[in-house]
Amino acid sequence: MNNGRGRPSLVAAFIGNGFGENRREALARARQNALFQARTAGFPSERCEVVLSGCAEPVNRVVAGYVVLGCRQSRNSFAQLGRSA
Repeated sequence: MNNGRGRPSLVAAFIGNGFGENRREALARARQNALFQARTAGFPSERCEVVLSGCAEPVNRVVAGYVVLGCRQSRNSFAQLGRSA
């Protein structure tokens, strides 16, 4: 995905299971897991920002949080990928 500046970006989304959580806990868990997914894919968390977040309540007393991150790759990561490939 290209953000218009020539640098690739990643969107990491996570939807929590929502059991036994309030909205704040659900959003915190979703954000934490989205950042983990971004780091796993090689995107440093300090280069990620929340683009969209919220909660859904599909069933009474069940809150599912979701977070969408926009992340940019650092220049050093490209060099590391080239060497490891």
